[in-house]
Amino acid sequence: MGAESPRKSCADSGFRRHTNAHSAPCEALPSDDHMTQIKVSSYRRRKMKKLFWFLMILFLIYGTVLGETPAPTPTPTPTADILRFRLYRNDFLVPQNYEIFLLGDTYYLYRNDDLPIRLDPHDADDLVRIIDKYDVRAWDGFDDSNYEVDDGEFFYFSAVLTDGTSIHAKGQNAFPVNYSPAASLMEGVILRADGETKDAADPETDPGQYPG
Repeated sequence: MGAESPRKSCADSGFRRHTNAHSAPCEALPSDDHMTQIKVSSYRRRKMKKLFWFLMILFLIYGTVLGETPAPTPTPTPTADILRFRLYRNDFLVPQNYEIFLLGDTYYLYRNDDLPIRLDPHDADDLVRIIDKYDVRAWDGFDDSNYEVDDGEFFYFSAVLTDGTSIHAKGQNAFPVNYSPAASLMEGVILRADGETKDAADPETDPGQYPG
């Protein structure tokens, strides 16, 4: 018989021994490259899992915020009540005259030569809100004319409020600050109250033909 070759251990042959008695005595050990790939793959899985949960948290946070219904903007409370009000506008074609009086607890609206009608107090409040928002009180004492304009508008405005405010202003082709949005919106409130509609200029996007 020939001489037997020396018996190598599992470690010497690149194998490892199973501790399970029913398994083969040795199995191949994974290479260094394979172990590196396993570590990289495990690291990527952990990173992807963290990224997934991070995105889920962001989705829940922003989804909740965007899904909330914004609270309605409260309507400003008028600072006073109207005692007397007049807005006269004459574009030299069809003059418009609007007058409001408080008699007792009832408001009356006079439009041009029409018979007076009762005015809802909410409409009167809307007029005061416009006076407040556009600082119409600052119009008091305005009196100016621009005779270089051949075709324009003459206006007269007056108001007396319960807080002691008294406003008187007039002009021909010359107007106080915020005249265009304020006058258009006030006229719109009156026409609405009289059963008509008027597309008043939006003061934020359409300042109109008047300065200020």
